[in-house]
Amino acid sequence: MELSDKDKATIKTAIRNIDRIEPNHNKAFNEYDQAKIWGGLAIALSALGMVSVFIGKYDLHKAIGDIGVGLLPIIFIGSIIYIVSKKKVYYKSMHESMEAQKPLRKLGLGYDPYLSKTQIRVLSKDEKIDIASL
Repeated sequence: MELSDKDKATIKTAIRNIDRIEPNHNKAFNEYDQAKIWGGLAIALSALGMVSVFIGKYDLHKAIGDIGVGLLPIIFIGSIIYIVSKKKVYYKSMHESMEAQKPLRKLGLGYDPYLSKTQIRVLSKDEKIDIASL
């Protein structure tokens, strides 16, 4: 595949941007994944606590007291807000990563820093280009 000097500069810039963005994208994904697990657990436990108090199981009410019963809806709503906020951060980082890939996609190229940091792929063919040769 023949590339002009302008294309080579575009590729180098795009690869630098992708390499700069990817660690933040990974961090956002891990935080969102953890938020789903721990936030989901908090939602489930607080929902079970609220349901048990609503149906008249006063053993839980006696165990955690009035303040604990009052905190259950706050924990429930707070967990939902926490998950949604982490989801927004993750989607924003995913959008930034996709935007960084656009210049390469216009040239018909693909770069995945997890598979190979030394090569980019030509999407229409089974061909790879060494980054060092650019």
